[in-house]
Amino acid sequence: MQHYYKDCMLDRNRFQVDHAVALLAIYNGERRGGTAATMRYAQKMGRKIIVIDPLSRLISHGDSVPELAHS
Repeated sequence: MQHYYKDCMLDRNRFQVDHAVALLAIYNGERRGGTAATMRYAQKMGRKIIVIDPLSRLISHGDSVPELAHS
């Protein structure tokens, strides 16, 4: 049985990106948080990113993905 630890969600998200060819994210534009961090990591790793805005339901991908602040 695995136990919760401080960075377990970050490690999980990075594992998923490392083992995927694309990331599908439901992203509200918030620059902080797990989704934004995972999207930045996916960009860094050269993964295709598809984003669904939860409010407008618009889908963006490729070059039209919302800008992420680098932190």
